[in-house]
Amino acid sequence: MLPVEDQSPYQPRDYYKFQAGLGTPEEFGALVKRAHELGLHVLMDCVPHGGTNTNDRAKEHPEWLARDLNGKSLSYWCFDFNQPGWQQYMAGVASYYVRQYDVDGYRVDACSGSKIPNWSKDIPYQRASLAQLQGGLGMLGSVRGAVRALKPRVGGLLAETEGAPYATTADAVYDFTFCNSILHDWRNSPPDVFVRRIRTWLEEQQYTDPQGTIHLRHVENHDTLRGQGWFGVRGMRTVAALMAWIHGMPMIYDHEEVGHEDALRQIYDIRALLPELRRGEAHYVAVGATPGEVFAFLRRDGARASLVALNFGPNAVHAKLTWDADKWLTGRSKLCVYDAMQGRLVSEGQSVAQLRTLSLDLPALGYTVLAIRDAAQRGELPPDASRPKPLGVGSLRLAKSAGPAPLPLLLLDNQRPVLELTDLLLPTACRPTDARASALSTPATQVPNYPVTQLPLASGSARLEPTPSPTGVSFRAHLVNVPIGTAAGLVLRVPNATHYQVRTTDGVLSSSVFPVCRSAAGTYGSIYWRPQGTSALFDSRLTPLAETDGWLTFRGDGVREFALRFPQTDRLPAVVQLHDRYGDQQGLFVLLHWRLDGLRADDFTFEVTSALPAAGAETAEPKMGSLTVRQVGPWWIAENAYYRLTLHKSGGVIRELIDKPHPEQPVISSGAFYTDRGLCITRDGGRQRTSAEYDVESAVQVRREGARVRLRFEGQFRGQYRFDKASPPLRFYTEYVFDDGPTFRHTWGWESDRGLTKEDGFLAQMWAVDSWDQFRCANGGKVILQGERGEKPGRVGETKRLTPPLTPAHLEVLAKGQPLLRLDEIATNGPAPLRNVFFDGHNFFLASLDGADETCLRNRWYEASALLTVGSAKPEALPLDAWQAAGTAPERTGSLVRDGSFEQSGSSNLVSYRTGERVPWPATGLVWDAPAGGTFTSETNHGGGTCAKVVNTSGDYLLFRQPVTLDLAPGKKYRLTAWVRGENLVRGVDAWRTGSVRLAFTTPTGQHYAQVAELLGTFDWKLAAGVVEVPAGASSAEVQVGVNGGTGTMWIDEVTVAAE
Repeated sequence: MLPVEDQSPYQPRDYYKFQAGLGTPEEFGALVKRAHELGLHVLMDCVPHGGTNTNDRAKEHPEWLARDLNGKSLSYWCFDFNQPGWQQYMAGVASYYVRQYDVDGYRVDACSGSKIPNWSKDIPYQRASLAQLQGGLGMLGSVRGAVRALKPRVGGLLAETEGAPYATTADAVYDFTFCNSILHDWRNSPPDVFVRRIRTWLEEQQYTDPQGTIHLRHVENHDTLRGQGWFGVRGMRTVAALMAWIHGMPMIYDHEEVGHEDALRQIYDIRALLPELRRGEAHYVAVGATPGEVFAFLRRDGARASLVALNFGPNAVHAKLTWDADKWLTGRSKLCVYDAMQGRLVSEGQSVAQLRTLSLDLPALGYTVLAIRDAAQRGELPPDASRPKPLGVGSLRLAKSAGPAPLPLLLLDNQRPVLELTDLLLPTACRPTDARASALSTPATQVPNYPVTQLPLASGSARLEPTPSPTGVSFRAHLVNVPIGTAAGLVLRVPNATHYQVRTTDGVLSSSVFPVCRSAAGTYGSIYWRPQGTSALFDSRLTPLAETDGWLTFRGDGVREFALRFPQTDRLPAVVQLHDRYGDQQGLFVLLHWRLDGLRADDFTFEVTSALPAAGAETAEPKMGSLTVRQVGPWWIAENAYYRLTLHKSGGVIRELIDKPHPEQPVISSGAFYTDRGLCITRDGGRQRTSAEYDVESAVQVRREGARVRLRFEGQFRGQYRFDKASPPLRFYTEYVFDDGPTFRHTWGWESDRGLTKEDGFLAQMWAVDSWDQFRCANGGKVILQGERGEKPGRVGETKRLTPPLTPAHLEVLAKGQPLLRLDEIATNGPAPLRNVFFDGHNFFLASLDGADETCLRNRWYEASALLTVGSAKPEALPLDAWQAAGTAPERTGSLVRDGSFEQSGSSNLVSYRTGERVPWPATGLVWDAPAGGTFTSETNHGGGTCAKVVNTSGDYLLFRQPVTLDLAPGKKYRLTAWVRGENLVRGVDAWRTGSVRLAFTTPTGQHYAQVAELLGTFDWKLAAGVVEVPAGASSAEVQVGVNGGTGTMWIDEVTVAAE
């Protein structure tokens, strides 16, 4: 569990006091006791880096602080791990919680050693660098010794670090390489290449680690992005099976199980069933497998043996496993083979020779364990599993509430409600002033004639037209003459539901209903650009419903299982969501949106039916001629007779393009849509490399358009790691249009919150074209530029060096004189064409920015499009639809702060049709970075309907932040204003730790803060304003408002920055 010590999880102030709001010591003791009664062990989080240098213990023991060459200590992670006194102090903390609360040990946070070498002249050891590795080992030894002294049998330590030295001191260590590098190699490599690498890496890892090393295997943790965003639904389960069945200790991180509960239960039931998977030997090169994308290995525990097989490829395979069965099964006979995923014996009475080669079928990204037992061990295996046949709903019928409620529809199964139309979710302007509100829980009576329900809106109406079907009721839901509103949806409640399934483009999500929502609108922070902690369990924008026959199923207490299906691919809702809360009601809710965040489907159909999908039904792959477009784990794949295009599911960036008549060499072997100069900056003013490929939150839409399929991704650039969210926000889209011909259209665009004025900038589409040796650019049938690949690296081509610079309309890439790739109808939309088109080594660039004097407008879409044709096929026409941004809209004027009134950030201008009350709802397009404890609220405001609010109980720096584009000429003046309200604002340990409204500038000497107000006490809304002067050398600026190191509550509204 997370740290419980006073102040905040990783800012311990008093190790012997609980954080405010967590509960009492008695409640913590009861929690540990109950965990023990359930057979669980409890590890607390221990934080030995000590928090800040302003805490009392730092002042009382300055000798415990690590100091730099100037004699200064850090403000955070400041303690010297190698100081004997500090080690003894932390050992005392460890002993206390074991004695007082009976915890079983610790996960020791950031325990590799001190942050810096300790250059203090008074250190009681020989060299400054010993504060690091030696300090980490010493601290782990002290804490572990304290635990084992009290709990010699079960006491243990998990070290949040990796590496052989730490494995000699801790009981288990993290495997960050597995999580952060090895698994991502799968996303970025051909599956057979990945399999060759991982089998070698795992085999060698065993021989390079100290004997008995236990690795904590994980797909995600609190320092990573969510795994499903990287690997998809099926891919997430494949890597979960890998993690559980290789040697080591697997970890399921908080909420990782949502949507995967049933799959994870099966994976871990198999681990529990077969001892060799938990504690046996692992031999990763002992088993050969064909085809190459299948990874197979041996686990053995004495006489027990199992072969694990995982298909890391995107296609179903018939796999053959070969191994030296004579070596590993010496003296055995009459052997049986048990397929653990199928839950049945696949062969019995086999000799060792008969098991030298085993065959099995694996679906795309499928996995299983073949357990091998002799007759004496057969009883260890369960009998063949019989899959229970689900009980369908006996009869579904439509009913209505007895009262005059405006939303009267219920679906009943033997008088028990199974689905209820509980509300409409609408913008405030759409709700009529005379809409009636009434509870929908009144007794129901049957509706014999399936009448149409028409709900009047401020303009137009919403209609729900039910018709009987052979197994249930079908509905047509449509908006009639509703010209306004960016959001509108049906809200369906599923009473008594305890389990749900959703059939998506990437498999079936399946979990129990266990409400965990803390805030329907969620919270914002420095990691993700979408709100986190919302009530959404499923959102079709992130994981689309299956295009053909998408469905959801539900079962629960007293209600038999039923399905909600979407049988018409051309009549799907704009967005389908599952929530565990709606307004102040907990439970399971289905939201079917006509409109949401720019998506629109004003007329859709769905069916509620007792005809359930077949057990284990996965996602079909619809074909249009020879074309299929499908999601398989971490990839989207478009394939026809001419090409196979593989895209990253995160961002839709090209992963690989194959010319199918010549598949031996990829036309494109990797891609990136990225920037590394100008548009994104780090907090210290450095360059930040961000890419669309890393956006695990990107939305995706797939839809048929006659004989074509359109695939579109939308999101924000970011880096690969946790705190690499782009700053300021840089939005993108990538779009593809396919048919069954040799050509597809690729369109992309970007929009930044930071403009450039004669500044260094670079942003480009980049594709690795490994085998090219010549290229030609043309306009109007005339070659304007051509080049050959040289022996030395360096740029070739560069259309920006043409006189005048221009964007070619056509480009042809050749290899050994043969066509490799064609780009036709290259077009742009924006104030400027593509800045440069060129090759550099094997990489091909289509650059929107490329130079030291680039200029671009903030909040303006820049877009490009091209037709791509592989090989020698003749290009075909595919039309270019409307651009994201039509025309050349001018840059915004007025305040330089976006959403200064927080109306967009707190954009729950959505209300209940029944009650007219505002419904908490996640904002989209957020431009503010919100701190911990920061929310957007309508409980009060100075103007409009929403303001920002921050509650600071810890004394941390809790500031809403937004980068702003300013003229950074030294001495340039800007007026910063904000309306603020305060409650019990108390100064922190330093004079400047107060409520704050300020501009922060990045300069060569560090951060320069220009504060216009010092806010303390309790006060009603008032204006905080002042004039700020740009300091010399400033490279960037950021608005910061909130409680900066003090405590109390502060509300902020109407923030502006304008030139004087």
